[in-house]
Parts: sequence; C-alpha cells; structure tokens
Amino acid sequence: MVFLMNNYKGIIAGLVSGLLWGITGILYAKLNINYPVTTVISVILSLLFLVELISGALVGSSIVVLYKRNILKELNRKTILLAMLLGVIGGPVGMLCYLQAISLIGVGYAAPISSIYPVFGALLSLFFLKEKMTKYAILGGLLTLGSTFLLSLDIHDGTFSLIGLSLALICALSWGSEIVLSSYVMKIMGNLTASKYAYFLRQVGAASGYFILLVFLKVNIFELSNNFKDITFDLFLLFIVLSSMFSYMLYYFAIDKLKPIKAMMLNITYGVWIVIFGILLGDNSFEVSKFLLVCGILIGSIIVLKSKKEI
Repeated sequence: MVFLMNNYKGIIAGLVSGLLWGITGILYAKLNINYPVTTVISVILSLLFLVELISGALVGSSIVVLYKRNILKELNRKTILLAMLLGVIGGPVGMLCYLQAISLIGVGYAAPISSIYPVFGALLSLFFLKEKMTKYAILGGLLTLGSTFLLSLDIHDGTFSLIGLSLALICALSWGSEIVLSSYVMKIMGNLTASKYAYFLRQVGAASGYFILLVFLKVNIFELSNNFKDITFDLFLLFIVLSSMFSYMLYYFAIDKLKPIKAMMLNITYGVWIVIFGILLGDNSFEVSKFLLVCGILIGSIIVLKSKKEI
C-alpha cells in the first residue's frame, strides 16, 4: 500500500512538474511581447545565477558540516572539471539556447523540440557509455527525430528561424549531454558521499557559467533594476521564478519516488502542455498536424526511455 501511494504521489509530481515547466515557457513568451528580449533574458539569467550560487553555497556548507574529510582532494582534476562542465552544459548553455529559441520561433515550437533531450541522451550513451539500444529504442528515436523534422517544416513562415530551430536542438543536446555526463561522473565517484560533492560541483559550474554569460552580455545590474519599478514585469517575473522552482522541486521528488527514467517520461509532457495552453489562450489555432507531431515527439521519447533499464 505504501509503495502504491509513493508511486501515485510520484506520478502526480512528475505530471505537475511538466505542467509547471510548460507554464514557465508560456509566461516567458508573454513577457517577451511587452519587453525587450535582451532585457528579459538578462534578468532571468541573473536570477538563475543567484539561484545556482545560493543553492551551491547551501550544499557546500552542509558538506562542510556533515563530512569532516575533504573528498575534493580524493578526486582527480578530470572528475572535478567534468562535474563542473555538467553544470555549465545543463544550466547556462541549455537555458540560454531555450530562452533564445522561444524568442525566435515561439514557445509552441521551442518546447516540443527541446523535449527530445532523452533521445539525444540515449544516442550519446550509445557512443560514449557503450550502452546498447534495443530495436524499440531505435524505433522510438526515429519517430521522435522524424516528428521533430516535420514539426520544423510546419513552422509558419512568419515565425520560422533556422537559428531558432538550431538553438532548440542545441538545448535538447545540452540537456541530453547532462544526463550522460552525470551518469559517467557518478560511476567514477561511486560512493554516496562523493555524489553529494558531484552535485555541489555541478552547482559551482552552473553558477560560474551564468556569471560568464552575464559578463559576456555586458549586463548592467543597475539598469536592470529599473525594470522592477514596473508591477506587471515584477508579477510575470515572480510567477516565472515560482513555476520553474516548483517544477524542479517536483521533478526531483518524482525522481526520488519513481526513479529517473519514469520521472523524465512524465516531465517531458511540458511540450504537449504548451501546445494545449496556446490553444486555450487563443495564441494558436488548433492544427491537427501540429498536435499529432507533438504527440509523436512525446511518444517516441517515451519509447526510448521505456526501453532503457532503470538503475
């Protein structure tokens, strides 16, 4: 009975995490309509930097308090750099590409295309981790990639952008790479204590990546602060932060209850949620072809994940 209740809670958490991530994308797209894209991206990247920095500091502090030995000295430089690279790829690179893709081709296309990240993860695992792919995984991968290709052709001329499409694919590749790298790093570290350090290093890498991005984009914190005088801007920003934060919290809860693969299967539904919200809000008219292609991406990704053995 307890096992079934945990499964039930995990399933709901996974679905709601996908729903909230879909809402985050919709809110971001709405924010872009009334405010300069560079301003919106700069503010969100600044907030993400603070979130990663604070969470990394908290994790680091807990490690210092709970563990007396310095495990960092036991890890070689390659492992430390890989763990930090994990944060850079999954955080700044993936998120910047995702936000830019939304700005260029719209959230209704950027989200479903980015949700194929499990397929990229499976392909990278095949080449780098030497994992075997079943014929069902290959079939699911072909269905996902084929649906993604057709969906890109379905993008209307008014919103089509080869750069936007490429950024959405790079985002998926980044998130898929994060899955493979995390698996590889955890395999090297082995024990539970080291895995906590891996998460800490991931946060350090992500925060460092966001900081470099902010410097590269020449973000002026004082100029950005002027936007907070606009109540509408503040409310949109507040809901974006809250929806993304709770999405991650519920996603990790689902991973704990259901294991990673099942949790991912539920989380990637955000692409479908965004299409549904777009129709309900009147932003997009219902198109059977687009809906079927989004479903094809979702089903293909689920087949790929379903064919992999849970650890």
